[in-house]
This record gives sequence, C-alpha cells and structure tokens, in this order.
Amino acid sequence: KFLNNTLLISKRKFSSTHPSTELRIQKLNESLVLVCPDHLNESKPSPEGILMACKKIGILPKETIYVGDHPNDLIAGMRAGTKTIGCMYGYSLDSNEKYEGSIIINHPQEIIEAIKKI
Repeated sequence: KFLNNTLLISKRKFSSTHPSTELRIQKLNESLVLVCPDHLNESKPSPEGILMACKKIGILPKETIYVGDHPNDLIAGMRAGTKTIGCMYGYSLDSNEKYEGSIIINHPQEIIEAIKKI
C-alpha cells in the first residue's frame, strides 16, 4: 500500500466528529485513529494529538506525514517530528507566507505527488 495508516486529528469534539467521519475514512484503509480535542490536554500547536495518534497505531512520528490547512497544524507536525504538507485550499494558510520545512500544495490532487517527494 502507498499509505498504510490514516490519522485524523480534528478540531471538533469527538461527539460531533464520530462516527460519520470515521466511517468515511475507514473506507480508505483499515488503520484509523481519530483524535479530538476532548482526548487531549493541549490543542495545536502542541504535538500531543499527533504523538498520541502515532503511538496508538505504533508508528514513529519521523515516519509520518502530517497534512494541515492551518499554521498551527504545520507547527504541531514539526514539533512532533513529522514531515508536513500545508494545504493552501483549506482553512487559513496565507499564500504570502513561507512555511519553512513544509511542502505546500494548492489543490487536493497534488497531495500524492507531494508525498512522493518526501
């Protein structure tokens, strides 16, 4: 498989994220970890959620690619030790900013090529 695991770190509470999101993601592959703010002590840019998800699946953060659409996503991913991909089509990345250490994509279809570069 190209991607072996799916980690979803959501800003929404577990009760409003699960089960519809989880069911959609399970169609992608069998390994799913859903981490929501009510599972954590700290929110992003803390790496806590990413580290928790990696631990649950049993993978190292350095072997993980974290994709986000907010500067705090990229900071959290870097603090956790993951590789990061920033999505300009999402929530709030600024096209005038440079996000050092992250690959930046403009469209969802670019994600596979970005992953191949890492």
